Amino acid sequence: MDQFTTIELLQAQSHTWNLVLIYLKSMSLKAATDLGIANILHKHGKPITLTQLTTSLSIPTSKSNHFRHVMRLLVRQGIFLTDQETQSLYSLTPTSHLLLSGNPTFLIPFLRLIVDPPVTHPTYVLGSWFNSPEEIPFELPHGKDIFELASEKPEFNRLYSEGMASDAGLVMDVVVRNCEDVFGGVESLVDVGGGTGAMVMALKKLSRG
Repeated sequence: MDQFTTIELLQAQSHTWNLVLIYLKSMSLKAATDLGIANILHKHGKPITLTQLTTSLSIPTSKSNHFRHVMRLLVRQGIFLTDQETQSLYSLTPTSHLLLSGNPTFLIPFLRLIVDPPVTHPTYVLGSWFNSPEEIPFELPHGKDIFELASEKPEFNRLYSEGMASDAGLVMDVVVRNCEDVFGGVESLVDVGGGTGAMVMALKKLSRG
């Protein structure tokens, strides 16, 4: 231990805290989507104060300070933006634009899938998995792969299908806008593992002009 200085050890402790608490970034983003913050900012049409936002969300006064901390974390992550002068007015960023319902690049279904307990649970047993006979980490806590679980649980199957489709939404938006010369006029197309078929349907429309 003497080989490291006190400053180095304090920096190491800070680094460890950052690694351990990094999941709060994902959870704060999930909270933002559960509350529909992006939709409220969009509907408001201009930067909104924290008081206006808490009122719109019906957040009790006793929790407003906690909500302010979450918003600060979301701003630091680039999810939302505050004005440079007072840092008290909140607005959308390109990232939060992806959280708007009705948007063809809507990513919330994908986010909900990735943070869903059946999907995150395998990460808790990653260390044990290396010494287990299971081929993939997902099988260790569930006893089956993700497709088998989806076939047995309709709700998870819906979550998985919608999540995969939303993840493909932005890609397809770019493809449809910029790759017409590649897919235009295609007569035969196979989407392997297509789920809901969202991607192949978008390409089908493109091929028809």
